[in-house]
Amino acid sequence: MRKYLLSFLFSVSVFTLYAQELKLNAEIENPSKIINNGFIELNVEGGTPPYTYKWSNQSTPLDSPISEGLVEGVPYSVTVTDAAGNEVSEEFTVPAKAITEHFNGTFSPIVAGMGNVLFWDPFSAIGVYDPVVYADVKRVPAPEWSATVEGQFILKEWLKSEGEHVEEGDAIAIVSKNGEDITAYANAAGNLKYLVEEGGMIYNSENKQHVIEQGAQYLASIQYDEPVALLHPNGDPQTKNIPFIVIWLVFGALFFTLRMGFINIRGFKHALQLAKGKYDDPNAPGQVTHFQALATAVSGTVGLGNIAGVAVAVSLGGAGATMWMIVAGLLGMSSKFVECTLGVKYRFINSEGRVFGGPMNYLRYGLERRG
Repeated sequence: MRKYLLSFLFSVSVFTLYAQELKLNAEIENPSKIINNGFIELNVEGGTPPYTYKWSNQSTPLDSPISEGLVEGVPYSVTVTDAAGNEVSEEFTVPAKAITEHFNGTFSPIVAGMGNVLFWDPFSAIGVYDPVVYADVKRVPAPEWSATVEGQFILKEWLKSEGEHVEEGDAIAIVSKNGEDITAYANAAGNLKYLVEEGGMIYNSENKQHVIEQGAQYLASIQYDEPVALLHPNGDPQTKNIPFIVIWLVFGALFFTLRMGFINIRGFKHALQLAKGKYDDPNAPGQVTHFQALATAVSGTVGLGNIAGVAVAVSLGGAGATMWMIVAGLLGMSSKFVECTLGVKYRFINSEGRVFGGPMNYLRYGLERRG
């Protein structure tokens, strides 16, 4: 009897052990020759559902067993955790087929590595500030609202007082959608703030202003008890860094501004006179006038990145971004002055009358003269 009991207990323990062990079966697909369209689909065996999927691809949600939009030839890792806390980690790579995919898979890590260097944040690295982005409030949308929904959402009744502390999942309001009453629930814990009064219109699909306006669907906001870190879909915290390359450029421009005696301010009047042709000499050596040189320098500096970058910066950073762009632009005038001055200083004209100058010349001959 004892022998049978021990055998039974051993069998149960072995069965339990294997039942808890997680095993990943991956379906890896490269559906076409188009780059960045690979996907990995996982099938988990064992463990206790539900499972959490922590992908290295930041755009993949924690509850998704499928990661899409992957770069072919680049390894991706995933950690799967079950309800009991058991976890398993594996790494998968979508095979590259087309030559474009091979090139893309080779250079994507190189570009990412360069980005890690150029956009490295020295201030957060030494603990000067926390780069993680935090949210103070979370807004509550009208229930069953979507961008394509048609109809009217009216706030019929508040179930909680303004300023009252609510918990996630608490019923806070009754909303009328095309005459049907729907309960709105708190999506976070904190203090409630009304965005719409009782009887007020939350959203009307026939109102063009509501359709165009961002955030027209929200009826309330909840002030967090403590700031909450914003996360990427895969659970990584969102960060806003001060890139090393920006610090490099700004401090370089500041150095040139001080070293040249604020030439960006002192030389402004003279620059306008040069552009107007006051100092043009038809017999002077060279191939272009002062204005043509200015147009060439500006065309090589100002491009789509500057124009589109301003719009993006203002939309994301508001008035503060505008101020810093003005400051950076004023300092950048000194950098541009030094760049153009060196280009002229180290240019030369060959026997055929061709002019050679620019960065390649002053980097070569300028550094050569300094030993």
